[in-house]
Amino acid sequence: MLKDVDWTLLSFVSVTMVKEYWIYYRLPHVQYWSMQHEQEEKGD
Repeated sequence: MLKDVDWTLLSFVSVTMVKEYWIYYRLPHVQYWSMQHEQEEKGD
């Protein structure tokens, strides 16, 4: 039933969602962890 165009759009949306997930959810946590790690090293 689905056309090739629909699969292309679906894959595009999926990639966009994954990118947004990494940008908005993963990266802030990584940066926060890095900041905490640096503060701990400075504390020592």
